[in-house]
Amino acid sequence: MLLAICPLYKLPGRNTIARQIDDLYTVMLGIRSSISCSCSYRQWCEYEKAIVDEFGAKKHLPCVAHTTNLVVEKAIDKTQEISKTGVKSGGVPVLLFKAREIVKYFKKSTKACDFLRNSQRVEGKKDGQFLKPLLDVKTKWNSSFYMIERFVLLASHFSQVLLTKSGKTRDIPNMATSSELRCIEDICSLLRPIEQLTRKLSTEKFIMSSKVITIIFYTKNEIVKQDPTFAIAKNFKLKIIEELDYRFESLDQSTIQSICTILDPRFKDMHFKSPLVNSKVQDKLVQMMD
Repeated sequence: MLLAICPLYKLPGRNTIARQIDDLYTVMLGIRSSISCSCSYRQWCEYEKAIVDEFGAKKHLPCVAHTTNLVVEKAIDKTQEISKTGVKSGGVPVLLFKAREIVKYFKKSTKACDFLRNSQRVEGKKDGQFLKPLLDVKTKWNSSFYMIERFVLLASHFSQVLLTKSGKTRDIPNMATSSELRCIEDICSLLRPIEQLTRKLSTEKFIMSSKVITIIFYTKNEIVKQDPTFAIAKNFKLKIIEELDYRFESLDQSTIQSICTILDPRFKDMHFKSPLVNSKVQDKLVQMMD
């Protein structure tokens, strides 16, 4: 995106970034040894290196929202089957592609959109209440969730419009079958807790450090409790749980996150996986108070 807006722009190196941090936070130079500072980064190597060099490896945190984004992306990708030649096929991406092609058709066809509005008007909706199809963006997994969530709501109208226009033009996509639609509903249900997690993590007006361990714990529990019907959705559920365990396995071992959580009277040590970690955090707090 930066290259498209300003082709001549060159990303600064880690030394430049470290120098800029010093310039911006000169007030910290005299008291740096006596404070704890946590910095969140979006897993960008240059910034990560600069933050580690400037504040130390123990005083920065990975971006949990970005890590959650990776959880969903990798889980979706791993539902595909890989042939002997290395070609991926099937899985959740096929259903997302089918929904995406239908949404694209309605996005680029004015007549199809008119039919879609008329179909909703028959149900009693008025101007300003009509739902529009949403198209996803590759860089934001949330947009895929919003796309299939809206797709499920408009499925009956999509089917009616596509049936009306079938045979008139060649570029009309095939509507999702009944089983595919129910499978998309299962996928949507699995993604909803993670979408809620992402929205909570993306707040700018509240400090989230003390909530991270807890809300990830409850998000995983919500996904575990679900019982999808179709094989693709069941496989997707397993992959999401695997990715959550892999990427957030050592979250409670982060000193900053653990201290923030245990100091929050709402959570304390309720969601620590290991008693050893709990003991270490409490010992660290005692040392800080001495």
